Amino acid sequence: MNAGTPCASCAYEQGGRAVVLLDRNAEVLRMNPAAERSLGPDLRIVRKRLCSVDPEATAALDSALQALMNSDEPKPVTPPILLPRANRRPLIIHATQPPTVCKQARAPCRAVLLLTDPDKHYLPPEAALKSYFGLSTAEARLAQWLASGDSLEDAASHLAISKHTARVQLKAVFAKMKVHRQAELVALLGQLKDLLNLVAPA
Repeated sequence: MNAGTPCASCAYEQGGRAVVLLDRNAEVLRMNPAAERSLGPDLRIVRKRLCSVDPEATAALDSALQALMNSDEPKPVTPPILLPRANRRPLIIHATQPPTVCKQARAPCRAVLLLTDPDKHYLPPEAALKSYFGLSTAEARLAQWLASGDSLEDAASHLAISKHTARVQLKAVFAKMKVHRQAELVALLGQLKDLLNLVAPA
């Protein structure tokens, strides 16, 4: 892919995140190696656009990108978009605007896709969630499932709790972690991983 957008790639690719850079037409400018490894029969590039094997998932991604590019918010992030995969958990995509430096440099990148593979995604230790954010055991376990990309309904099923209980716990998790959406929760837990790596004994 075009390597002419180094500012965005530098901002996101450090740390091994799977990243796709898109232009104003939602066409792929560049993918880093982690993102390229996500391609296969379930996720392909067709006419320069990222396409899921599921047409409805592709339509959801296109709709989210259109809303993102037309947004007046300073740093909007789309809700998680799930792309089905055969015999595996869905790939999770969050779309966001490129870093400010891209606009300053007049780079062609107009959207950034962050890909998360829940089969490989980092789950923060329960003890760290309780220590850093004051979550209860039940809240920490819910946060772990949500961080892996599960919907609230699926997380409730895994934890054998009612949807009502899960919603009450989610409200507490968001309040204690000072986030408002699942995308923000995943991003914050990624920062926690970096923090734990820094303070881990050598």
